[in-house]
Amino acid sequence: MSIDKQQKAYHNVFFARQPIFNNKMKVWGYELFYRKNEEADSATYIDEFKATMEVMSNLALSPDDKFKAAKIIINFSEQAVLEDLPLSLHPKSTIVQFTDPEKVSSELIETMHKLKDSGYTISLDDYAARYENQELYALVDISG
Repeated sequence: MSIDKQQKAYHNVFFARQPIFNNKMKVWGYELFYRKNEEADSATYIDEFKATMEVMSNLALSPDDKFKAAKIIINFSEQAVLEDLPLSLHPKSTIVQFTDPEKVSSELIETMHKLKDSGYTISLDDYAARYENQELYALVDISG
């Protein structure tokens, strides 16, 4: 099987990591961020679900042993949460982070209960303190 010059048999993988320290200044974990390429210094994407999938697949391909001993925080799109993508990562090492939604569906609440029951830590990003999201907030372990 020959590969056309226009096709690549592989592609480079990228994500940024931000260390998170405990009160003794030891690395507790890393928040992983989508990056399109090695020059990117911020996330630029059209499809939030695809960005989540890229971070997850890039993590699986990463040779970095730092992720074996530390927690990882991945921002999951609502679609990714509803499709149970966090369940493909180990609950002891994965923090499931999502952005505070404007409207919470019963499916999202049900899925978050399933994640909590499976041992995942839940993190809420961009907390907006919406009264109608109180049931969801009750399931959150970390907010920021």
